Amino acid sequence: MNFENPIATLFPGAAGRTVSELARRHARGESQVEVLVAARSAAVVPDQFVKVATRLALLGLVDFPVTEKVTLVRENIVWPALYDLADQGARLDALLRDVAATCPPVTRIAIAGPVAAGTARTFPERLEVALIAPDGTVGAEQCDEIAAHLSRALGNACLVTVAEDELAAAGTLSPQGFRIV
Repeated sequence: MNFENPIATLFPGAAGRTVSELARRHARGESQVEVLVAARSAAVVPDQFVKVATRLALLGLVDFPVTEKVTLVRENIVWPALYDLADQGARLDALLRDVAATCPPVTRIAIAGPVAAGTARTFPERLEVALIAPDGTVGAEQCDEIAAHLSRALGNACLVTVAEDELAAAGTLSPQGFRIV
């Protein structure tokens, strides 16, 4: 999965970049967006940005008319779904907490790599996971099952290891995007 900009993957070109930019701004709490500034951030020409925003007005995401400014309809029910697509971090953490709950010896999970950093763009860019658990309590078969489950859920390769503590996890995993869940 493209964690860097998943909306643009679903909606290629100017449409995806425009929707991504507006979703980011909505998530930051903005209510009104200047077309020239947002178009520049989205790498879209202003006329195309206005065309896409006008189509979003048909969904009720923004107000008509779309001129130099786009007024976001903050309460529209579609925004949370777009935000979930734009920022996968919270969903990733929830998925990992669910995995930890199915494996009682695991006390915490350390993650790293391009998926954890939010920069992954293709399947081979992986999520590195260290299950933090007492030595010998999580077997290789269970690690393989968890890796397969996470790979299916994320659309990215996943490598799962076991570490006794956070320090051991930090020594095992890549420093890119390293964090404890």
